[in-house]
Parts: sequence; structure tokens; C-alpha cells
Amino acid sequence: MNKLIIPIVMLIILCVCLLCLYKPFNKELKINDDNVIVDNLVAKTYEDILSFLESKEECMLVIGRKGCHYCDIYKPVLESASNIYKFEYMYVDVLELSESDRGLLLNSDIVVPGKCRSEGIDGYLKDGFGTPLTLFIQNKTSYNCIRGYVDEYNLVNVLKEISFIN
Repeated sequence: MNKLIIPIVMLIILCVCLLCLYKPFNKELKINDDNVIVDNLVAKTYEDILSFLESKEECMLVIGRKGCHYCDIYKPVLESASNIYKFEYMYVDVLELSESDRGLLLNSDIVVPGKCRSEGIDGYLKDGFGTPLTLFIQNKTSYNCIRGYVDEYNLVNVLKEISFIN
């Protein structure tokens, strides 16, 4: 009986290890209508943000911050919609950026459209904004935005309305 227990325990451990190794590689790739693999990016530096903006003719930039309740509940909405509709976006947690990178972002020439500012007129990030803030940028110019949290239904409606997705 004791001779049988050791091989069974070893077999169970081996199976658990194989399952743990398999799981990370089981991620489904998102491929858009142009057969391009899309992934959601998290900015670690201001350079990441610039590279993203410069590499895309049109893009979606979401600015949030750690500790923001609406940001926390918006992230799964973004991920779910992105998985279904196969679009790419970059998420920037301003508190995760270094102090100098945060300064570069806030003093950048990224415009927040008036509809997403309490003053109702276009302004820069340094002029203030609430989180989460979703910016739609084409050729490095903001052309639309979503102020605050929206549920998946409303997010998808906005994305379709501005032709970001089909």
C-alpha cells in the first residue's frame, strides 16, 4: 500500500505542475478585421505613451489612477469590450508613472476635448481632468472622449458612433 501512495502523489504533483505551465500559454489571441493581432497595453513610462500614439493613426488612450473606484470598475469593461470587438487601447495609471514621466504627460500637448472638461472648452491635461478619461486620438489629435465611467453597452455605443469599431 505504501509503495502505491508515493507514485500516486508524484503523479498528482506532475499533473498540477503541467496544468500551471499550460495556463499562461492558453491565452486566446485577439485578431481584428485587418488580421492584425491586438493587445491592450499598460503604459509604464511616458515613452510608452509616445510610442503608442506615434505608432497608430487612430488610437484609444485611457487615463486612470490607482485608488480610483470608477477606474477599477471601468478596466474590466474595457477588457471585455476589447475581447469581443477586437480593438486595442492603452491604459495609463498616472500614479504608476514616475514623477518625471507624470510631469511629461501632464505637460504634453494632449488635448482634452471640451465635452470631457467641467469648463466645457478644450484644454490640456495640465488644466485638470477627472479619471477615468478615455481619449480618442487620430494623427496625434484628440477628436473625442468619454468622461468618467461608462458601462459596456454605452462604451460600445460610443465606439460604434465614432466608427472606432464596426
